[in-house]
Amino acid sequence: MAKICNFEVPEKDKIEKLILRNLERKKIKNGYIRINVWRKKGERSMPEGKEVNILIIIKNYKPYPSYLYQNGMKCIISKKIFKNEKSLLYKIKSFNFLENILGKIEAKENDCQDVIFLNTKGFLTEGTVSNLFFVKEDKIYTPSVECGILSGITRKIVIQICRKNRIEIREGKFKPEFLKECDEVFMVNTLMGIMPVESIENFFKKKKAEMVEFIKDGYLKILKEETYE
Repeated sequence: MAKICNFEVPEKDKIEKLILRNLERKKIKNGYIRINVWRKKGERSMPEGKEVNILIIIKNYKPYPSYLYQNGMKCIISKKIFKNEKSLLYKIKSFNFLENILGKIEAKENDCQDVIFLNTKGFLTEGTVSNLFFVKEDKIYTPSVECGILSGITRKIVIQICRKNRIEIREGKFKPEFLKECDEVFMVNTLMGIMPVESIENFFKKKKAEMVEFIKDGYLKILKEETYE
């Protein structure tokens, strides 16, 4: 992100010291941390220099409801928003969260927990705050970065789990119709972890949850042992 935006991020040690100092002051044992950076100088649309401001947000973590992990999320394919796979912006996790918020509104209007976005070519991309995985005949599939997704850390961990356990995983381009052939679908991000999907309107209904549970166990083990590479 910093390279694309042409600015410099503060040293890792400096950020780590700030986080540890504030964690101790706030006495948070189970929380989440968000680091925001933005360019320090510039007028109107013309940026100046590479120096940045930094804001570290530390809050208590409120987990997702347990019934969602048991039953899975209900989703729909968004009919209003399409990801531009040719834009550089999909590679940047920015303050501009408008598309995702509109997606959440669309999901709520349809009595669902989330929407899944297509790109301009009609290929599956991601959820409003998550990466997607599909399971078919014990093989795992996930939209490739070329589809216009923001490849999150948890997505990379899941791919690592698959490769270490010799589970075949394929990154590619998939139309919504592919979901009709799948046994399981799950969504991932840092805060939700591994979240099963119960249904995607007109395209998917959960048949089992064996692979989701296996990936979830592997993910929790990595978090506990801090073995992510």
